[in-house]
Amino acid sequence: MRALRKALLAGLGALLLAAPAARADTPIKQVKAFAGNINFTGTEKSMRTLPNPSGNNGGDACAVDEGTLNMSLTGLPSGSTVLSAQLYWAGSNSAPQQYTVNFDGVTVTAPAARQFSLNYVSAGVSRPFFAGAADVTGQVRAKGNAVYTVGGLAIVKGAPYCTNQTVLGGFQLLVVYSLPSETFRVLNIYEGFQFISNSSQSLVLSNFQTPNPIGTVTGRVGHITWEGDATLNDSEYLQYNGVAMQDTLNNSDNQFNSASSIDNNAASYGIDFDAYTVRSPVIKGGDTQAITTYRSGQDLVLLNAEIIAAPNVPATDRSITMTLNNTLAPSLPSIYTITVGNNGPLTETGPIVVRDTLPASLIYTGASGTGWTCGMAAQVVTCTYSGTMATGTTLPPITLRVTPAANASGLVSNTARVSGSLFDYDSSNNSATVSVRVGQGGILPVYVFTDGVCRHGLPFNDSGQTCKRISLTTVTANEAIPMFVTYTVNEVPTSLDTVDTTVKMKFALSCHNPATANGRKASFTPRGASAIPLELCAQSGLVPASSAAEWGSAFRDVVLPANSPTSAVIYEFNYADAGRVELLAIDQAGKLGSTDPFVSRPRELQLTTVTSVGITPSRNNQAGWPTASLSDGAFVPAGSTFRVQVQAMSGGITPVITPNFGREDVPVVLTVKARVATDASGEFFPDMDKKNDFGDVDVGGGFGAFSNGVASGDLVFNDVGIIRLAAEVSDYLGTGPIDVLPVNVGRFYPHHFDAVPAGTMNCHTQLPCAAGVNGAAYSKQPFPVQLLARNALGATTRNYRGGFARAAALTAFSAAQGSSANPPSTPAGSVLSAASAAASSFADGVATLTPVYTFPTVNAASTIPPTNVFLRGAETSGTDGVTSKVSSAIEGGLVIVSGRFVASHGYGSELLPMPLRLQAQFFSSSGWQLSSSDNASSLAGTDLTFSGCTKMLAAGAQCKPVLASTSPATVTLQNGVISIRLAAPGAGNYGSANVTPNKPVWLPGVYGRLTFGTYRAPYIYLREMH
Repeated sequence: MRALRKALLAGLGALLLAAPAARADTPIKQVKAFAGNINFTGTEKSMRTLPNPSGNNGGDACAVDEGTLNMSLTGLPSGSTVLSAQLYWAGSNSAPQQYTVNFDGVTVTAPAARQFSLNYVSAGVSRPFFAGAADVTGQVRAKGNAVYTVGGLAIVKGAPYCTNQTVLGGFQLLVVYSLPSETFRVLNIYEGFQFISNSSQSLVLSNFQTPNPIGTVTGRVGHITWEGDATLNDSEYLQYNGVAMQDTLNNSDNQFNSASSIDNNAASYGIDFDAYTVRSPVIKGGDTQAITTYRSGQDLVLLNAEIIAAPNVPATDRSITMTLNNTLAPSLPSIYTITVGNNGPLTETGPIVVRDTLPASLIYTGASGTGWTCGMAAQVVTCTYSGTMATGTTLPPITLRVTPAANASGLVSNTARVSGSLFDYDSSNNSATVSVRVGQGGILPVYVFTDGVCRHGLPFNDSGQTCKRISLTTVTANEAIPMFVTYTVNEVPTSLDTVDTTVKMKFALSCHNPATANGRKASFTPRGASAIPLELCAQSGLVPASSAAEWGSAFRDVVLPANSPTSAVIYEFNYADAGRVELLAIDQAGKLGSTDPFVSRPRELQLTTVTSVGITPSRNNQAGWPTASLSDGAFVPAGSTFRVQVQAMSGGITPVITPNFGREDVPVVLTVKARVATDASGEFFPDMDKKNDFGDVDVGGGFGAFSNGVASGDLVFNDVGIIRLAAEVSDYLGTGPIDVLPVNVGRFYPHHFDAVPAGTMNCHTQLPCAAGVNGAAYSKQPFPVQLLARNALGATTRNYRGGFARAAALTAFSAAQGSSANPPSTPAGSVLSAASAAASSFADGVATLTPVYTFPTVNAASTIPPTNVFLRGAETSGTDGVTSKVSSAIEGGLVIVSGRFVASHGYGSELLPMPLRLQAQFFSSSGWQLSSSDNASSLAGTDLTFSGCTKMLAAGAQCKPVLASTSPATVTLQNGVISIRLAAPGAGNYGSANVTPNKPVWLPGVYGRLTFGTYRAPYIYLREMH
């Protein structure tokens, strides 16, 4: 789960003493989360009164109502409870940018962290825009569905906006509510201010876990965007998990069209507040991540917020705090107090586990707490609470007793983590870290960093105080964090004077873990000014001496206004690297300030390059993103190695690699995650095997260690298809997992075919077979051939079926892997037929063909010698070029022989049945031989032809029908021989006839002569008389 930065979004209620320029082009990031039976609704109001001109629609892109406007909220269901209401506004203006507006008669001001601006430049024309957001929960909770007034927003409606049809001004209201009948969901709000034009933006969404099986539950996705035009619709879309969102107001290719589905308003000029319901298969059971992709062509779109309400397993928000009760000193006992709480909305059912991996410098003495069972193994202290923890309660504290080692020195950081049985939708408070310098205790700062302007003389926990100490438990690298410098006495904000006071100050960064910087400096800059870098960080969490180089050489002027303890200027801290760090301050008198240590995290892990290994020329990944397709190009053969590079990327408009990532005391562990890719409908490719309902598949190999924020690994997928590949870091310095931007990889295709024929006869002494020949078949006799799609390791690729299979065919050669065709072009005449397989013939990677090899002549007198034929399989459709002409592939062979069926001669009475023996023969260098291994050919009683009849068996030129088998049944050869019983012709039907087998076609018949009514010898047998 991504940590939530709640402190950055808290309502400040403070009036800023100055109005510095807002930060520019702010990346979208998660800022709030809710859990429960919840949903969202909203409304909007544009200051524009007419659409953009198009045809004869009477449009005017510059027509604006600058007075007080009415916006109507109607979407709250009866019985619902408002959990949160957020007002967003935006306008076309460079200065003054409006961060204070009127909402229903109340002046509201965007906190520093929610003041946005950007400058869009196109064709040399600069067009600045601004946006703000403020919490108005109290007002909306009190009033519910109603008409709300909005106003006080000054915008520029002339040049350069009017001529470019980019005049912007308006308000949007997002309302999150709970209702018992709603699906249990986790709802995440993302905010920022980014333009999209002739580009796309993909956002990795996490902090949820859908139930499995997912059944019929639904989720919702919504966006707050500005400046979309109905007349510009060149491939602009919102995709959720690769599936385009659309409804009656929004086509799939014109998402940003000045129409808002949130309140069914087709004329919200310059505003798009759209919301969509998503269900299976777009969302799947067990999902913990989703991807939204925004794209716009010529249309300029300003993305301000995104709302994701995902159906979720039962969830709550566990929290943990830890304090050190005394100073750490070598060989003297110390006590940490650990407290676990539940912020709801559900009761944590337990067991609840706290784990604390003690630094090597701390010797474990013991741990205890009412209801807790504690123990220690290998420096890991584990405490388990087997009961439940109700919403809004804390458990009895854990007392952890330790003793610093005799040689303990420097900074000692101790981190405890809490886990439970329920999903936790806010991981920012799942760990607590206390960093203390041995023998020094912690810093009691005089200067603190706050999220707003403080009121003089009021403690931070006072209800009238308008600021809080800024909470930087977790930040995203390279994203500016706005803050103020506040002077305190005994931790109470205190004014220095009744007139403005200039304090000379320096600022520094201290690196805790990793202990040193990797060449990257932080900056601490007045908002709107050019970045002012700090020196490289102090090592190992040290507070530098006042004269140390880490403070830099020059003091800065920090102005504390009259009667105010807080700087007039908003400062922005930015550190484009990863690790646990601490921002420090010092004045000329040596008075210190600190943020306390916090973790700067990469925004995400990106799989930046996916290339082949061992293939010349090298190939790049061909799979489409975010939607894969069966028509995606071929990448590498199944079972072949491919190389993936992973970069730990910062946030910011221009993300950079975080070079310190991977240099932590305990290096991060990167694991491979892969699942079946999805098609345009959101379904897994049906022809691909998967391990479970989540679509998981196995990928071999792994990643190496990070170096300068980059890791690479050689991976293998052993089957055909397209996979969605990701890398996972389950936890970063106690702040939870890092989001991963996955990538579709493929298309994987078979490495080769194996062509494996099965002879209809076995080889033997009279029928010898060469190496690689699997048996024999007669000319013109069908024989089975398995065409198997194989990976590079020789295993069958089961996914080679359906859409991933291709048509294929067999050809014959004189040798395996040879180049001499057989049948040859000269002498001509032999033919290989029935040798094609449609793509649909493949099942689980195997197609069975029954080709026929036919000599130029097929008759009983044919003396064509045995011929070795080796079979080659190859695709005949597509461009993958899969073939068995690969050194490791099987091109199995058969020996093809001429065959015949020879009937024996027979003599007997016309009054008795006559046995007929038939023998299959093949031609060899030694002449005709018994096909003693033919146990496959067969003959039916009706497959005999009688001819050449004489005497009483003749009926003119034909034979009487009295000649026939006693049974029409089919008889199969045994060791090349069968015997058929012929019926007695009957009294008076004597004479001779030829009998010829006329089937099977590969055994031309040789007739036998039958004689009925034969001459009897003149012998009289007498019984001996005694």
